Amino acid sequence: MNDDIIDDANSREFYEELVAPVKGILPEEYHGVGLTERMPRVVEDWTRTVLTVSNENEVPAMASFFVSLGQVIKDFIRIPRGKNTEDTRLHFCWVQTSGTGKSTLWNFMGPVTKQLNKMINKFEGTDASDASEVYIKNKYDMFDVVEYTDAALIGYYEKLDEKDDNGDPIYERRSGSLEGNGLAHWDEFEYSGVFKQSQHKENIIVYLNTLMNTLEGESWVITKKLKEGHLMECMCQRSVWATTYPPKHLKSVIAEKGVLQRMLVYVREVPEDEQHDMRMLQLSKSGKKEETKLDTEKFSKALFRLYKDVKARYLEVGGDPFSTMEYSDGFADALINEYQKMRDYVKSSRPEIREIAQNFMTRNNIQLLKLSVMCCVANSPNVKDKTKKFLVTPTHVRQAYILTQQCYSTLVEWLERSLKVQKETLAEKSKQVEFIDIYETLPKDKNGFIRKNTLLEGVQQIAKVSPASVYRYWKNLEDRFEKDKVGRSVLVRLKKGDEKQ
Repeated sequence: MNDDIIDDANSREFYEELVAPVKGILPEEYHGVGLTERMPRVVEDWTRTVLTVSNENEVPAMASFFVSLGQVIKDFIRIPRGKNTEDTRLHFCWVQTSGTGKSTLWNFMGPVTKQLNKMINKFEGTDASDASEVYIKNKYDMFDVVEYTDAALIGYYEKLDEKDDNGDPIYERRSGSLEGNGLAHWDEFEYSGVFKQSQHKENIIVYLNTLMNTLEGESWVITKKLKEGHLMECMCQRSVWATTYPPKHLKSVIAEKGVLQRMLVYVREVPEDEQHDMRMLQLSKSGKKEETKLDTEKFSKALFRLYKDVKARYLEVGGDPFSTMEYSDGFADALINEYQKMRDYVKSSRPEIREIAQNFMTRNNIQLLKLSVMCCVANSPNVKDKTKKFLVTPTHVRQAYILTQQCYSTLVEWLERSLKVQKETLAEKSKQVEFIDIYETLPKDKNGFIRKNTLLEGVQQIAKVSPASVYRYWKNLEDRFEKDKVGRSVLVRLKKGDEKQ
C-alpha cells in the first residue's frame, strides 16, 4: 500500500468512529479471481456493516458505496479519456434470486443516502428550496421508481383553469421523478421495460440511455415533444440503483440490449441449498427479537466529508473539473494490465461467451476508470502528503479491479450456465475426474505438491470454461486434496487413496 497512508486516529478525522482494520472482506481468491489488493478502509467498513443485515452480498455492498460516492462528487470531477470524457456516476444493476438480501441492503443504503442528502442541502443552502418545478444544481433527493409513465418519469405541462390576456390556456411545468440529483432506486427493475419491452415502456430505455451519457456537454438532458406542443426537458443527473430477480428474458437482454451493458451488472442465482439454509436460519429466529443497530449517520458523515474535500479541491484548482484529479505515470499502464486480465479471463471460453463478454468489456473498462478515481477519493483523507491526496495511482486501479472483475466473472459464469454452451458441465461429465487426470500429468515437487493455480488453469484449458466455473467445480472436490502454503502460493496434493473414484 501507499506509504503516504497514515494510521493516526487523531489526524484522521475521517475514520474517527470507524472500526479498526481487520481481515479483508474478500479472500485472496474469490469467484476464481485472484486479488492482490484490498479496498480502501472506509469501503471495507461500509461493506462489513452491510453484511450484518445482507448476508454474503459482498460485491453489491461494495458497489453501493461507490454508487453513493460517485453521485455526490460528480459536479467536481471530469475524467479525460482521450477525446472522450467521463463523470464519476456509477449505475448498478443487481440481478439475484428473490429473498436473498437485496431489500435488506437498501434498508442500510437508503437511510445513509437520505441523511447525506440533508447534509449536502443544508451545506449548499438548498435545504429549503422547492425543486419541484425547476432544476437546482446543488439540491439532492432520492426517489423510488414506482410509476413508469412518461409524465411520472420526465414530467409534463399541466393545463390550468385560468387563461392569459389573449384568452389562451396557461400551462405550468411539472417535474418528473427523474429530474434532479441523487439516487434513482429501481427496486423492481424487471418491470422497467428493459427486460420485456412493450410499446408502453419503450421510451424508458431511451431515458435510461440518455441519463447515463456523460455529464460533459448536454447529451444527458432527456427531451420529449409533448402532444400540446411543449418541449419537455428533463434535467436528470441521477445515478441508478436497480435490483431484480433473474427474469425469463435476461440472457437475451444481456446479449443484445445496450442498457445493461452501460451499467455495472452483478448476476447471482443463489443455489437451492443456500436458499434452504437462509430459510432455516430465518425460521430458527421466529419468536425472538434481535436488535439491529446500523450507525447510518457515521457513514453519511464519512461521505459528506468526501463531498466537502472534493469540492474544496475543485475550487482550489480554479473550478476546473478536469484538474481536480491528477494521474500518476503508471496509471494508464495499470488500466491496460487489468484490461488484459479481463480479456484473458474469457480466452478459453466458447466463442458464444466471448462475443457477449466483449459487449461488456469496453464498458467495464470505463467503470474501472471511474472506480479508480473514486478509490483515490476514498483514500484521500488518509494521505499525509497533500500533493498526493488526489493523485490516482496503480494501487487505486487494482482496488477498482476488485469490484469490476467480480461483477464480470459472475456474469460470465452465469452465461456459461444459462446459455448451456456445453452439453455437459465438467462436474456432470465426470465428477471432477479431469482434475485428477490433469494433476497426475503435471510436474510436482518431491513431495507430490503442485501450485493450485497451475492445476486450475490446466482444467480451464481442457474444459474451455471461465476461471469462475473452474473455481466452483474445485470447491466441490477440494477436500480430496491436501494443502500447503509457500509465501502467497497455495500448494495441493491428492490425498492417498483418493485417486480416481
